[in-house]
Amino acid sequence: MADRAAHADADWILKAMVAVAAADGRLDTQEVGLIQQVYKDQSGRTLTADEVARAAEANAKGDVLAEFAAAAKVLDKATKEEMIRAAYLVLLADARIAGEERKKLKDIAAALQVSEIHFGAILEDLAKIEGFELRTFAVPAPGLEMGAQVLDITGRYKPDFVITHLFGRAPSVSIKELKGKGFPLSKVVAFVWGSAEADVIAAGGMGMAEGYNTIQFAGVGKDFPVLKEIEAMYKAQGKAAPKEMDSTVYYNRGVLNAALHVEAVRNAIKAKGGAAPTPEEVKKGMEAIKGFTLGGLVPPMELTPADHEGGGWVQIWTVKGGKLVKVKDWFQGYRPVIEKHLAAEASKS
Repeated sequence: MADRAAHADADWILKAMVAVAAADGRLDTQEVGLIQQVYKDQSGRTLTADEVARAAEANAKGDVLAEFAAAAKVLDKATKEEMIRAAYLVLLADARIAGEERKKLKDIAAALQVSEIHFGAILEDLAKIEGFELRTFAVPAPGLEMGAQVLDITGRYKPDFVITHLFGRAPSVSIKELKGKGFPLSKVVAFVWGSAEADVIAAGGMGMAEGYNTIQFAGVGKDFPVLKEIEAMYKAQGKAAPKEMDSTVYYNRGVLNAALHVEAVRNAIKAKGGAAPTPEEVKKGMEAIKGFTLGGLVPPMELTPADHEGGGWVQIWTVKGGKLVKVKDWFQGYRPVIEKHLAAEASKS
């Protein structure tokens, strides 16, 4: 039963991918290859190019958006979101975004009643605002193979900067591939899930990643009062500090999350005069957090009922001299653009 359900979900994902790929009237080789790869990852079954073409013909004979709307009633949220994610990868497969394909993705998301918001849409807005040319390159999960994409980026496109939006083991692969093709890592900016010491170490170490830029939403390193208190606590117990503390990017993010929850409970207890708070009161305590920075480990966020993110603060840390060094303190990037997209999505619910 589970296998049949997984295959059914994979077929819906296939239908979404093919619908986007064929929206401009043709199936490109890159699109077909990506569809085959994603389908195999989802179902375990190899799909031929002829089968992809037949799937496109089947879509063309019916009302595919009506089919998606009907399926939205029975498909779970995870499957619907995976359909959009996979279709978006196809949108990027040939390094160009056709208007028809973009519209089809929006229509599919609307039919499925799920969000179509994604980082690519924000970058498209920024390209218009700042006047730069944007090219996007899809890296299917798990992201262990991207030699072809990096060769295309460095050999054909030759960009001024590369932004990597990767996670898992993929960031270290990107570092090695870009470095190996001669692209300067000082022109690479990694988003938060490609920004840990572990990502750089897995790529070959800090020495080979000189110049690599990372975006961080928590402080990096051990020079924070709260971390010294944690180390002192272990020392008082006659124990060594856990080795996980050496991976400061991930460890510090855990401290940030824990500290915010503690501060929320503290606010709630204070507001109730010392009595035990209810879950709703803890939520209000979270939404009252302001000016809480843990000595610089936490950004100067302000949580409100309308903004649970706290303002979108980040820092830039760069690999320099064998370690991550802060090169830009807390700042908010293009907040009005992000808020515009969030408001548009919120209006649909």
